[in-house]
Amino acid sequence: MENTTERKVYFISHAPAQRAFAYAIAYIFRQRGQVVILYEFNFPEDVDFVQEISDALVDADVVICLLSPEFIDSNWCVKEFTLAHKAHKLVPVYIESCDIKRLPPLDALIDLRAKGEKDAIATFEQEIDAFVEKLPPLPLTYDEAFAFIEKCVIVLPLFAGGEGSRPEFWQIHAHQFTVNIFQDQNVEVIQVPEAIKVLKDLPADIVLYGTHNDDYTEIGFVSSRGWNLKTYDDLKLPDDLKFETRGENFHDLSCVLKVAFGNLEQARNRYEKAATCFTEAIEGVAPERAYNMGMQYMYEHRAQLHTSLKQYQEAIADYTEAIQLDPQFAIAYNNRGVAYTDLRQPYNAIADFTQGIKINPRIAEFYCNRGAVYDSLGQSDQAIADHNDAIRLNPMYAPAYHYRGGAYHNRGQYQEAIADLTDAVRLDPQFAQAYHSRGSVYEFLKMWCEALRDFQIYVDLKNSNDLNLQAKITNLLELCGTS
Repeated sequence: MENTTERKVYFISHAPAQRAFAYAIAYIFRQRGQVVILYEFNFPEDVDFVQEISDALVDADVVICLLSPEFIDSNWCVKEFTLAHKAHKLVPVYIESCDIKRLPPLDALIDLRAKGEKDAIATFEQEIDAFVEKLPPLPLTYDEAFAFIEKCVIVLPLFAGGEGSRPEFWQIHAHQFTVNIFQDQNVEVIQVPEAIKVLKDLPADIVLYGTHNDDYTEIGFVSSRGWNLKTYDDLKLPDDLKFETRGENFHDLSCVLKVAFGNLEQARNRYEKAATCFTEAIEGVAPERAYNMGMQYMYEHRAQLHTSLKQYQEAIADYTEAIQLDPQFAIAYNNRGVAYTDLRQPYNAIADFTQGIKINPRIAEFYCNRGAVYDSLGQSDQAIADHNDAIRLNPMYAPAYHYRGGAYHNRGQYQEAIADLTDAVRLDPQFAQAYHSRGSVYEFLKMWCEALRDFQIYVDLKNSNDLNLQAKITNLLELCGTS
């Protein structure tokens, strides 16, 4: 890669699985004095994600898309690719084999498949300048970018009909009803048969499916995170909205759609709009219909929103409503326990985690959360026992190693702490807090250079400007003799 004087802005679009390679090429561009935009470093937390992406796509001279199966399955990534392609800013980089037929047609790309990391970076450096020189960017306005990224596609799709039913008749009326619900929003509603093509070719933002007969329509699943539902038969449920909802009329459909849209807006960091959607859905369900309509899930999603806004009392109130509707709702107990933990009410938190474990003793996260609270109370034996159970249930669960490492540190078992924290970062190389925790152990043991390395990794991963940590790093540089 030649060192040119022309300064460009490079936006690197990638799925989380390609983060390490994105960081590597970002470093190359920054060494050249170029401007690099990355989600992790340039998008402030809790700021409208649609606005941030739109700004990045308009400001960038070049948009580098790291193609992989995870990239193809991400609605955000596909939208970034499509808009960059339209504006002639696109540099597609083939990292892993994936179905690129689902993307706009490509004239050329940089193919790094089957290459080791060093060879891939070297090939990228050799080819990128020539590729960029051939790009004739077209004007792209912020309003155009914002409208494209914000647009929500809702699919009312593959409703299988019961005996004697007319699902196509229901589909037509449901389509018009949904259009009316979102008439003031940037929303497109697609129905069968168009839905089938969309589900195969492009990810939709909200997808519903279920069965319909003469008595009711049962909506079994709602996806609202841009997940691509490929076929009804090849269903793989992500961690998203899951309803067992019998919608007896279109008013019920409205409530389900509002929860789905609220979930999408929450993922976009549009918390006020999300809260409005959740509240309208909850208020629209008659008490006698609450359980059948999956109202406990509506409360649970609004509670998650309150938690993300640090409104812990409101979150606890919503989790409590969800539990009253469904006393076997284990995740609601766990999440209410997390809210109690944030409010520094450890005994309430332990009670909720324990109840969640009683209902479902097979979830590692529940034990890990309870163990962390036990450790905060100085009850390290109980903490380590819980983390042992979490690891037994899920040996790949990095937080359990992290928290057990913290418990070992607190009781003076430093080598055990380092071993666990090392396992945590091995399982999740992006686990910033685990590097910080291990750095603290190394610092206590006066292993200055090891502590320095871990604190520097933490700063890089978190893009941290913590002045106290920067001062600590400066001191460690002197102790290591590397200043």
